[in-house]
Amino acid sequence: MLSEVDVESLAESDLDALSDWLVEADFDALVESLADAEAELRSESLVEADCDVRADSLVEAL
Repeated sequence: MLSEVDVESLAESDLDALSDWLVEADFDALVESLADAEAELRSESLVEADCDVRADSLVEAL
């Protein structure tokens, strides 16, 4: 049978492990969110650049 000290120690280590896991999960979610935002900004920049090129081509054609 476990002593009270052993039980407290196990509970603390479980909490530490859970806390570490939550921090890592939050960090992973943040990194993924930042990557998604960066990809979206790049996509918007490419669309804007494509629109600018097309507009310039139309102006030159006229």
